[in-house]
Amino acid sequence: MERVEAQLQKTGATWVAATDYRSYAVLRWHFGDRVPVIQVNERGRYQGFADPRMDRVAGHIGLYVAREPEDRLLLWTFTTAKREPLERVDRVWRGVVMDSYLLEKLTGWTPELSPPKDSPFFGWRVLAGEVRAAG
Repeated sequence: MERVEAQLQKTGATWVAATDYRSYAVLRWHFGDRVPVIQVNERGRYQGFADPRMDRVAGHIGLYVAREPEDRLLLWTFTTAKREPLERVDRVWRGVVMDSYLLEKLTGWTPELSPPKDSPFFGWRVLAGEVRAAG
């Protein structure tokens, strides 16, 4: 988190974007109400949620925290976002790299909190299918 906080200061970013729920949840817990954190995809999960302080997001610089390989999601081609690579950060546990994250400066785009259902930003990954009894 220290590297994320340092990049917020260095870039002047006022909000954080994520594209995986784990990163979103950890960042949201860490920053609380100090910095808006938005999972920019899978927005269908967040229907009816409170405004995450869009006054600090719209028109402001953001910081994208992307777990590799999710930094290469095609959904970015559907935005006007300009992404500037800043640094790579490894999450290490007991000397083993568990994940690598890219920190990128985001400009020129404001995430849509309520995209239409056919938007690449709306749907979420289905983790399991329908379970049926054998027989």
